[in-house]
Amino acid sequence: MRIQIGNHSITPLQSNNTSIYQYEDYEDTSHKELYLQLQFATGLFCYPLVCFVGLTGNVISIMVLSQRKMRTSTNCYLIALAVADSIKLFNDSIYFLTILLLHIDPPTGVACYGYLYPYAHYLFSMSVCVTAWLTVSVAAERYVMVSEFIGPGMLSPMGYTLGNLK
Repeated sequence: MRIQIGNHSITPLQSNNTSIYQYEDYEDTSHKELYLQLQFATGLFCYPLVCFVGLTGNVISIMVLSQRKMRTSTNCYLIALAVADSIKLFNDSIYFLTILLLHIDPPTGVACYGYLYPYAHYLFSMSVCVTAWLTVSVAAERYVMVSEFIGPGMLSPMGYTLGNLK
């Protein structure tokens, strides 16, 4: 059975009780077993654990930071950062389901992987970019807050700075 995804054709094989996909347009197959074992370990064990802990932490952060007493400009940035990270973690959860399908039902898993990849790649790229720019904006906002509004003398104990210690 041959599966066609875009310009690539893939033939599922069975070897050593492990599903192996023969990529006909790729010549070097020396690291295929290692790749499949690492994909199995990360995709079926590490990703679900990290996604569950991360999504739980982000939901708790959003709940705490969105309370009326906690509404500051920095906390609004942190809520947006938690939402962007949650989008990426949800995207990684979908990757877990795809890898699970690859091991349970290879033809369906390959089709799911082929159909979801463009959307998952877009969501991944978008959420990582948003996270990076939100981190930059939090750093810039905190810098402006410290340097302009609070003043350097207010940060040191008893109002002393290095310039006042002469």
